[in-house]
Amino acid sequence: MLRSTLALPPRGKTTLPRVLKFGGFELTPSTYELRRGSRQVKVERLAMELLLLLISRHDTVVSREEIAERLWGKDVYVDVENGVNTAVRKVRKALADNPERPRFIQRIPGKGYRFI
Repeated sequence: MLRSTLALPPRGKTTLPRVLKFGGFELTPSTYELRRGSRQVKVERLAMELLLLLISRHDTVVSREEIAERLWGKDVYVDVENGVNTAVRKVRKALADNPERPRFIQRIPGKGYRFI
């Protein structure tokens, strides 16, 4: 788990550290770079935005509506259900996270997702 290895800002602040370390990964928010050991892991821009959002709100449920607004904005009309599902699936794939036994991204039925 990342609780013991991820240094996050105090609650209410959204500024992230320069490098985040969790579960064998290193994430550099300023360059959108995710590494596992010495290997760079490819993550598309929207999936990275979702990962950064969830990490910045660590242990807090982020609603699907908030995710959609962050990824596409208020005035963009997309298929939110499929869009959010696709972004979550891409983050899970990058992190090799199993939705049945999540280590990083937990789905809260009827509410949203959280980074655990």
